[in-house]
Amino acid sequence: MVVFTNLKLTNPPLVEAVFAVRWKLSPHKDGYWIDPKYQIALGRFQSLIEKQFPVWEKLPMAEAPEQVAAYHPLHRFRVSANQYPMLQLGPGVLTINNSTGYEWSEFEDLCMRTVHFLIDAYRDSVIELHNLELRYVNTHPLNELQSMDFLAQKMGVIIQLPEGLFSGQAVQRKTTSFNFSAGFENSTPPGVAQINLRQGKRGTVPSLLWDFGFLAQKELPDFPEGLPEWLKQAREVAHQWFLALTEKHLLEGY
Repeated sequence: MVVFTNLKLTNPPLVEAVFAVRWKLSPHKDGYWIDPKYQIALGRFQSLIEKQFPVWEKLPMAEAPEQVAAYHPLHRFRVSANQYPMLQLGPGVLTINNSTGYEWSEFEDLCMRTVHFLIDAYRDSVIELHNLELRYVNTHPLNELQSMDFLAQKMGVIIQLPEGLFSGQAVQRKTTSFNFSAGFENSTPPGVAQINLRQGKRGTVPSLLWDFGFLAQKELPDFPEGLPEWLKQAREVAHQWFLALTEKHLLEGY
């Protein structure tokens, strides 16, 4: 197997890499969840990052009532208009997103710096983690193949349906939609390794969209001291999956 840390991709399938931090919220007397320090933390956070991320976008969800805003990004910050990397902040959630020009060392450094900005923004309260997530979103053109044929021929993923479904004249084998998701328990780090496969388009090109990553919710690292090791281990899981899916037929083209 190729050692990923020594692998440089010139034509990567990556659409977006996402690191998400979610923290516990407070119960409102009316039965929903709130982030009572969010508004003041938002102003502090923007002040801390504005030199590197000067472009601010207020997302449509920011107009939604407080009752439904929990864990939804409400504000987005970019290095320049429509460019990555990008940060998103909402009640109980911070995401760090990157796409074009992704390099792990730079992404890891940005994640840690942004987390420390978050802690500074919430300096009047203790952030207690709800979950952590590291996810990679990828795409590859189907090149006239049906989704399940592409998965079987190019990724070694075999999904079979009973032949009787297509024994008549009415139902054809041409897929108009496809969506498959699965999660698997993982020991190091503790949590769930997840994969999602779906049919879609990149631009106008019919493509397989495939994302995989790692979610930790029950056994969480110390925050923020344990994050560097957690990120390292979660990345190793994700990249092992990347190689398992691409090494035989796709990796050479990347």
